[in-house]
Amino acid sequence: METEISANPVAVRSRNQIIQALFDLMQENSYQEITIKEIAYESKLVRRTFYGHFSSKDDVIKAHLNDLFARYKKDLSAFEELDPYSVGKHFFELMLQNKATFMLLRKHNLSIPIDHLENHFQELNETFSTGQKQTDLPKELHSFVTAYFAGGLLNVLNKWIDKGMTQTPHEMALFFTHMAK
Repeated sequence: METEISANPVAVRSRNQIIQALFDLMQENSYQEITIKEIAYESKLVRRTFYGHFSSKDDVIKAHLNDLFARYKKDLSAFEELDPYSVGKHFFELMLQNKATFMLLRKHNLSIPIDHLENHFQELNETFSTGQKQTDLPKELHSFVTAYFAGGLLNVLNKWIDKGMTQTPHEMALFFTHMAK
């Protein structure tokens, strides 16, 4: 499991070097064959530093995705109004900005863990209502709305990646808005 992100600039730099090293290695090597030793060597760090931040290379992937979704949530907090189009467009813009990451994940048959995405959307649900559909439900059923939304969005994201992410964020946001109705 990834350790808590440090405010120490050296620790942040080391963590980012490890993430970058893994993705660099994934350009040329099979994910399954990449070792922690190779990641440490590529990042110009020792294995002990790796293990100070992560327990496995899967944790490195999750940390990078966590960083992306944390950025997404932070960006949304600056929006004056959260409507489905804006939320969807910004999501797909951020994913498109990280197209290389998602294409690498698909190349190596790695997927975004659904529970990982669901956890981020659960946090978003606390500040963003998906509309009247959810407010009409008893509170104990809200987690099902989040699961439905996260699963659907994850499948749409995977389909978009499979198709080369050729549709624009605007087109994807229109679809997202249509489905949110």
